[in-house]
Amino acid sequence: MSASSSGIFVLTAAHCVINRQDQTIMPYGFISFNGDDKYRVTAIAVSRKNDLALLMTTDTTPLKLVAPLASSPPKVGDFVWIIGYGARVEDIISHGTVAKENVASYHNTETRWLLVNGSIYYGNSGGGVFNSKGELVGVIVENGPQHPVWGLWASAVHLDTVRQFLDHYLP
Repeated sequence: MSASSSGIFVLTAAHCVINRQDQTIMPYGFISFNGDDKYRVTAIAVSRKNDLALLMTTDTTPLKLVAPLASSPPKVGDFVWIIGYGARVEDIISHGTVAKENVASYHNTETRWLLVNGSIYYGNSGGGVFNSKGELVGVIVENGPQHPVWGLWASAVHLDTVRQFLDHYLP
């Protein structure tokens, strides 16, 4: 999440904002901050290739968390935290270690991915992967490289890919 004078930006997975029936980008949706408060958001940038989406709301809300991007990507063996809406329970936190830091074999793209041996479940997509300083190092994607089994592995968009996406779309 990031705040600006024009609104609040939320980074998530692109497949979270794409209609599964006709593959169109949903014109708007709702997210929740700080408990039960819901805010209307619109997708302002979507990369199907990288499975990233940037949402914006102009509603004012006091944020509990604004996650900075890490200054450097994680390395194999680094401990990471995963937070999301896994198993449809809000703010589920799990952890693991980076098993592979530069996977590039998902859907024949040049996108960089992280493979983490941490628990994720249906609903974790779009959630963040954080280092021990609380900095964002990745975004959980749908099934990810090598189609790992739900609950055993987490696949995330690599920090470098996230940074390139945000540099291109954020003011």
